[in-house]
Amino acid sequence: MEAFDCVSLRGITVECIVGIHAHERVAVQPLECDIEVGFERRPGGFGASLDASVDYARLEGMVRFVLGHGQFLLLEEAAEALCSTALYPHEAQPALCRVELRKPLALGGRTVPAIRIQRTADECIPAIETNHFGTVDLLHEGPTCGVYLLRIPGGGAIPPHVHAWLFEAELVWDEGLELNGIPVQAGMGHVWPQDVVHGYLNRTGKEGRILCINRPRFDPSDELLVNDRVGEDAAAHATRYFGLP
Repeated sequence: MEAFDCVSLRGITVECIVGIHAHERVAVQPLECDIEVGFERRPGGFGASLDASVDYARLEGMVRFVLGHGQFLLLEEAAEALCSTALYPHEAQPALCRVELRKPLALGGRTVPAIRIQRTADECIPAIETNHFGTVDLLHEGPTCGVYLLRIPGGGAIPPHVHAWLFEAELVWDEGLELNGIPVQAGMGHVWPQDVVHGYLNRTGKEGRILCINRPRFDPSDELLVNDRVGEDAAAHATRYFGLP
């Protein structure tokens, strides 16, 4: 008997940088993903509310965000990052995640390389750091990138800052945050070029979360606070990953 109640998304295709060969580091290729999350069995009660399951759109958006910006060298690291991320930011934390990744063009179509992994929540417990704005959950740190969940407490803020050399992409996970002084909806992702000012304010009474990818992994020496510059309109750097248009 299946030990979990499961929700799966199959056939997600993301055009992204992935692979170890020189040509794979400069041109995107399709990466196919199947992802499944499992919850402890609740006979007669599974699906009583979305809060006890997973939002398909959020799960798909997370997959597209992580694969699109991680620029992983190996499928193995990409799968680890997806499992660690899928097992954490949801209101109802899954107990299990299975991921299969396929590179359909890697061998010229002669055959399709694929990897499949399974991880449980107790295998993916993130380290937690406390910093000047709140806490950061280290979901994944590997040779290619770091994936982090930034937690801004109610009334708190990530001050305006820039990066001189780090790549950074951020996906707003919760409603109620302001980005560069303008309300921003959950599901909006932003890619920050070097030296572009960005900062968040949480005027709500509850925690606001942001999923963040840095390439390479985050280095605090490259978070340069700026007090004399106004952040530009973030819409120029935005992509919607989930939620209503």
